[in-house]
Amino acid sequence: MDLAFNQAELEFRDEVRAFLRDKLPSDMRRRVHLGDHSHFREDIPRWQKILNERGWGAPAWPVEFGGTGWSKTQQFIFETECALADAPAPRLSRSTLAKTCAEARLGGVLRAAMHSGSHSS
Repeated sequence: MDLAFNQAELEFRDEVRAFLRDKLPSDMRRRVHLGDHSHFREDIPRWQKILNERGWGAPAWPVEFGGTGWSKTQQFIFETECALADAPAPRLSRSTLAKTCAEARLGGVLRAAMHSGSHSS
């Protein structure tokens, strides 16, 4: 098994690194590095806005729901590079939220189908 990144993945990693170098505010980076959570409520929405402007606000979501459509490898690269760059990490990840929303939607569809089926004769 070859676990090395391919050329496209290496290029993506370089793109993420450049983005973090250019767009991650130094005050945020410093606080995360020091474990200072005193500005957490301000930093998370600020960082999310920066990610949204790039189109990277929902890295684990499929494109049809406003996400990046990234592969698991791209998500891994992004999360790893963010951690290495001391970027803020939201406490409730979009991947968790996406799964919850998808399950709720599926549950609603199933409930509707079951409900409509119970009235048919």
